[in-house]
Amino acid sequence: MKKFTLPIYAILFVLFFSACNGSNASRDKYGTYQKEIDIIYVAHSGFGQTLREHKIDLQNKQYFEYTAEIGEGYVPRDASAENEGFTFLSNLEEDKIAAFIRSSARYGFTNWKEAYNNYNVDDGDQWEIKILFADGTQKTITGSNAYPKTWNNMYKAFEDLTGENILLLKSGWLHN
Repeated sequence: MKKFTLPIYAILFVLFFSACNGSNASRDKYGTYQKEIDIIYVAHSGFGQTLREHKIDLQNKQYFEYTAEIGEGYVPRDASAENEGFTFLSNLEEDKIAAFIRSSARYGFTNWKEAYNNYNVDDGDQWEIKILFADGTQKTITGSNAYPKTWNNMYKAFEDLTGENILLLKSGWLHN
C-alpha cells in the first residue's frame, strides 16, 4: 500500500496546483504570472474635468500624455484625433517594461478592486485606470481620494517605467 501512496499524492498535488493557477491567467512573455497587459490609460481629474491623461502602450513600447488647459477654455482630449489626442513622449525600454510587468504582478495591480472612494472628502484627487489586456478584455479601476494598498508601490513602478509621475500622488500625502 505504501508503494502507491507517494505517486497518488504527487498526482493530486500536480492537479491541485494546475487547477489553482491555470484558470485565470498564464505566464506572459516576461515569465510573469498574470494576464498580458497591452495598454494602460491613467487619468486624473478635478471639479469634473479630466486634467491629465497618460497612455502607456506596452505592446508598441510607447508612452503618450495629454494635459488639458485649465480655466474657462477647458477642452477635453479628442479621442478621434491622431494618437487618440495624446502627444507622443517617448519609447519605452524593454528591460523597464519587463520590470514594470513583474512589479504589477507582485503588487496585484491587475487585481485591484473596481472602485476606491473616500466619501469624507468633497473634491481632491479623482483618478481612473483602464487596463486593456492582450486577450481583448479590459478592466477599469476608479478612485476618489482613496487608493489601493499597493498604490505607492505602483507609483514607483510607473515612474521607473516612464520617467514621469503618472499617479500624481502617493496615497496618504494629502488625505491621511
